[in-house]
Amino acid sequence: MPCLPSTTSDESAGVRQGDRIPWLTARRVSLYGAVFGLFFLILYGRELYGSRWFHPGGKPLFLDYGVFWTMVRLAAQGQAKSAYLADLVGQHLVGFLDQRESVTFGWFYPPYFFFYLYPFSGLTALVSYGCFMGLSAALFCSGIYVTWPSRATLWALFGFSGLWLNLNFGQNGFLTAGLVAWGLYWLEKKPILAGIALGLLSFKPQLGVLFPLVLVAGREWRCLISATVTVCFLVLTSLLVYGTEAWMAWAQA
Repeated sequence: MPCLPSTTSDESAGVRQGDRIPWLTARRVSLYGAVFGLFFLILYGRELYGSRWFHPGGKPLFLDYGVFWTMVRLAAQGQAKSAYLADLVGQHLVGFLDQRESVTFGWFYPPYFFFYLYPFSGLTALVSYGCFMGLSAALFCSGIYVTWPSRATLWALFGFSGLWLNLNFGQNGFLTAGLVAWGLYWLEKKPILAGIALGLLSFKPQLGVLFPLVLVAGREWRCLISATVTVCFLVLTSLLVYGTEAWMAWAQA
């Protein structure tokens, strides 16, 4: 059997890195991110300027956040159960959509998700949207940046189409991805904080089931215990605040 030439670990790493995508340098990533980001920024600005927030009769923007804003205001008024009744959701959204006919929307988040939105419930829709999206975007971008600290990372985020789609619809993708990013970043360094981040992620039930399996497989017991305590705290607190009716309505939604 022929002998293979020996190489140092540094040389091997250099070959592997060079063989991956040799043309995709940090400079090019920054350039592509800047170009695409500027393009998406112009499109987003055009959509925002043409929306009903600046022109009466224009189409509604960030419709998903409109649902968040409307539902948390219901919960703040002691009507958390009503958020899970599709017909009532549509009736309350009529004012936000600036139209006469009711529409049908569903609300499928567990009752403790209201806690995440409550600080923004007393603001007007546009200001509430700006604050929530700004803070959750900061959580997301910082979580990615600490994992890959580079100027190219920031430009890549700026040119990421998913970022602008999330802004356009007003979804909670920044919050979800940010909690995942910080949870994974802290997993080995600060497992308790990682568990809190992943526990907060349980407002997305499908992810609340996935990550415990990952933690068990990796034997990350401290993180798993921290996440479990966080979820239990959220559930018990929401039971005290909203009662069992909201949870029963959520289970039947």
